[in-house]
Amino acid sequence: MRCWPLSRNPGRRWWSSEARYRALFENANDAILLMRHDVFIDCNPRALVMFGCVPGQLIHQTPYADVSPAYPAGRAHSREKMFEKVYQALTGFSQRFEWRHTRYDGTPLTLRLR
Repeated sequence: MRCWPLSRNPGRRWWSSEARYRALFENANDAILLMRHDVFIDCNPRALVMFGCVPGQLIHQTPYADVSPAYPAGRAHSREKMFEKVYQALTGFSQRFEWRHTRYDGTPLTLRLR
């Protein structure tokens, strides 16, 4: 574990927290994808390995149209199900579920999301 001392300078504290966030994000062993509304806006290197792609293939894509089957395993449409899960998470209900995706080479990928 590495600790970074905080400076007494408020601007320095912000930079230090941003650097720590970026280091955790970039070096996490789990795949992390950040979304704004229904579009991926950033991902860490582990997510790129998991999907077998480069950043330009994943960023600005939608999870329900671009990397998920339209109707996974006979369930509701991926877009509707994704919005339901996101809404529940944003209203304070912890989410743990499996989701079917597709790697960029067409290989099926089942993920445990939380």
